[in-house]
Amino acid sequence: MDQKTSNIKRTLVSQANSPISRLIGLGKSKSYVTYGDILQVIPQPEHDLGYLDLVFATLIAAKIPYIDEQG
Repeated sequence: MDQKTSNIKRTLVSQANSPISRLIGLGKSKSYVTYGDILQVIPQPEHDLGYLDLVFATLIAAKIPYIDEQG
């Protein structure tokens, strides 16, 4: 990954109101996130698969599991 891409990713993750930051906060409070939680903050993930990859990579790095809906 080049420096510019790395900086962009760091900025997206660090913004307090970003979808990724909200998911991290939710994941830390619940100890996991569901696919439904992800779709709440990124309602049309198919439009930006690179961003979706970043979401999953960030969750993995933060050691927050993503799971199917509880029920």
